[in-house]
Amino acid sequence: MRGEASTATGPLTGSLDLTGEEVSLRERKKQRTWLAIHESARSLILERGVDGVTIEEICEQAEVSPRTFFNYFASKAEAALGVREPSMPAAALERFAARHGEPGAVGDVCDLLASMIDLPPDPLRTKELARRRPEIAPAIHHWMSLLRTAISDAAIERLGERDGRLAVALVFAGLFESMHDAAATSTDDLAVRLRERVAAMVAIAQA
Repeated sequence: MRGEASTATGPLTGSLDLTGEEVSLRERKKQRTWLAIHESARSLILERGVDGVTIEEICEQAEVSPRTFFNYFASKAEAALGVREPSMPAAALERFAARHGEPGAVGDVCDLLASMIDLPPDPLRTKELARRRPEIAPAIHHWMSLLRTAISDAAIERLGERDGRLAVALVFAGLFESMHDAAATSTDDLAVRLRERVAAMVAIAQA
């Protein structure tokens, strides 16, 4: 059975009807391209370091053009880490905002943060990369900064300036602490881990 049709436009074709199956095929192709670039960047940088690898070499191994590379990643380090620019799912933000004035706000921030993080396809190798190639740390910090800015806006909107900032600081401390453990297996698993770390920190503070 064919899916419902959607419409896309292009500079040469004008309006183009696409079925759900065709959209799905296009998305799978994009995922394969993303993964090819990521794996090429990670393997080359793990072996030779960020400065020892060019974008052209990554593209050659991934069989893509430099233009395609920059459609997916902003830098070699981000490609090696496999991080995307943080985005907040509309449904998750709607759930978060709908609970305005209700208790459990910090736990809700945990859930919202977890919904924004794309888990790496191979977390063990990503950890190895970060350990062996510390020069990629600025890319990690940049991604974390973007993530924190995005979630801070939502938290402050719901909790106010002071409490919103404190809630985000607490949840990010939980995120850093959870990085010492085995990688989360899903968004729900990550949310549970964040809630557990935050609860543990609060218990220590109150002891």
